[in-house]
Amino acid sequence: ERFTATDRLILGICNGFQGLVKSGLLPFGTIRERQEDHPTLAANDCAHHAATLVRTRIRSTRSPWLQDLDHSLTYTLPVSHGEGKFVADESQLAYLIAHDLIATTYLDNPNGSTLDIEGIVSPDGNILGKMAHNERSSDSLFINVPGIRSQDIFASGIRYFTHKGEEHHETAL
Repeated sequence: ERFTATDRLILGICNGFQGLVKSGLLPFGTIRERQEDHPTLAANDCAHHAATLVRTRIRSTRSPWLQDLDHSLTYTLPVSHGEGKFVADESQLAYLIAHDLIATTYLDNPNGSTLDIEGIVSPDGNILGKMAHNERSSDSLFINVPGIRSQDIFASGIRYFTHKGEEHHETAL
């Protein structure tokens, strides 16, 4: 809780995303006891492990992790999970939509996620959780896949802190 109270970034990919959702950090931004109506990640509709490349889109840039990414582009990323289906009831979906917390969506949903949700952010934007493995992608991988494009959330996170450091330095002068 002390960590989330400061201006720090938290990222959960795949199982890390599951942990953030089950702890309440996503979508609420705070650790809370799990309730029956809270969003969760469940077994894929296909009833087996999905390991493939998926196409995704950025839906919100309210997070430092997403600030440098283009809404108009399609990003192709690897997924590898058996329980990657994002599930939420109507009231939770309304909350996510109203607060612009749907970070990324699938164009070719491999697991049956509600509203094609691939990733969400916390209300302050500092916590991002997603299923696709950005850490398993780079411009030198998957070069035989047409339209491959790196979704560099890591560079966005670094730029956020670099820029904050520059602002702090300017203010201190």
